[in-house]
Amino acid sequence: MSMFTGISLGVVVAIIAVIALLGIIASGYVKAPPDTAFIISGLRKKIIIGKSSIKIPFLERLDKLSLKLIPIDVKTEAAVPTADYINIQVDAAVNVKVSSEPEKLKQAAENFLNQNTQYIAQVAREVLEGNMREIVGRMRLEEMVSDRQKFADLVKENAEPDLAAMGLDVVSFNVQNFTDSNGVIDDLGIDNISQIKKKAAIAKAEAEKEIAVAKAEADRQSNDARINSEREIAIKNNELDMQKAELQKNADSKRAEADAAYEIQKEEQRKTIEVTAANANIAKEERLVLLKQREAETMEKSLDAQVKKKAEAEKFERQQKAEAELFERQKEAEAKKFETEKAAEAIHAELVKRGVKCVIHNAVTENPSFIYKDVFEYDTLICGSPTYNNDIFPAVREVLYGVCARQVKNHGFAAFGSFTWAGASVRLMNEMASASGLKLLSEGMSFRQGFGEKYSDNVKAFVDEVINNI
Repeated sequence: MSMFTGISLGVVVAIIAVIALLGIIASGYVKAPPDTAFIISGLRKKIIIGKSSIKIPFLERLDKLSLKLIPIDVKTEAAVPTADYINIQVDAAVNVKVSSEPEKLKQAAENFLNQNTQYIAQVAREVLEGNMREIVGRMRLEEMVSDRQKFADLVKENAEPDLAAMGLDVVSFNVQNFTDSNGVIDDLGIDNISQIKKKAAIAKAEAEKEIAVAKAEADRQSNDARINSEREIAIKNNELDMQKAELQKNADSKRAEADAAYEIQKEEQRKTIEVTAANANIAKEERLVLLKQREAETMEKSLDAQVKKKAEAEKFERQQKAEAELFERQKEAEAKKFETEKAAEAIHAELVKRGVKCVIHNAVTENPSFIYKDVFEYDTLICGSPTYNNDIFPAVREVLYGVCARQVKNHGFAAFGSFTWAGASVRLMNEMASASGLKLLSEGMSFRQGFGEKYSDNVKAFVDEVINNI
């Protein structure tokens, strides 16, 4: 009796364990709809869309990212000058969404996970507005008004790389309206009406002219038919006279040919003998010329070999010298970049030490779109670049040009940079910033290579000047 009781108790425990296991699995069962991405992280990293999966309770986390369309109304807040210097405002309706492509979806998860659609729309709107302003500046007003699709395609094409880096796709881009405060667009419409009336008047005049031309052509054809008939009769009579003369000429030619045949044959035999003798002499001269040509070719090949050997040696020497110079320039550029990075870290540390909220970016390694985002969030931009070939370092110039192109207003600017022989980068960056409307907070800080503690006072003075002028 006790043995059966023990067996029954074991079966009950096993059933309870199976039920508990099934309950745990059932609690982790998730099923993603087609318009939402379920992101499982923890023991595994998995993204599911329109499928089901199992999330291990307590060990894995489930987050959701909406893939629905996000409508955005993109407007230029202020008037933007076109390529023909006409200030206009543009209103466009845009639909974007988080991309379903795996790589883009990963980027979107990193940028927008647990963020609402309003935040995503705001970020996308800033990117689209900046690109829309850029395309307005590249097109003429008449071209935009007459071909809205081209304008929309250009803005979409220009903005897609920036949005793709965030994990977003542009589904549609439709221009709603172009407006200007000077009535230029209305004047274009009036001009088109005038052109249509002008074309109608020209078409009527052309039709009347064609009727007159057709009548004159009919009269001309009637007269030509009569003249052609008389001409054909005259031609036929002339052909008959010519045929009679040709027959007489052929008869005379046959008699002349028969008389001259013997003399011609005798002359041909004499010529044949003379040609054979001349050919023999020519063949002899050709053999002598061929021998001399071969001797000349042998001498030419020998000289070519000597010249080519010398030229290859000189070419190798030049290549070695060029490669050495390239290596030196690359090492110098790396050293300048490293010195500038050390200076940037020192300036950042001094600002943090004084309680200034700030962020630091590396233009060589980071995506420019993240830098542009922070430029709009902060009110001051401090830019550093070594002097490279008497110019700004290419990666820094590209980012600074992008900031200027986006017409950032009411921002302060300061520059610093290293140099070897002569410093030009700080001056050039100040000129670019000033030309785009940024406020210069300092004349800048320049230093020779070898940045270290000896420049700590320069850093403090530079930071003091920037803070005092903000």
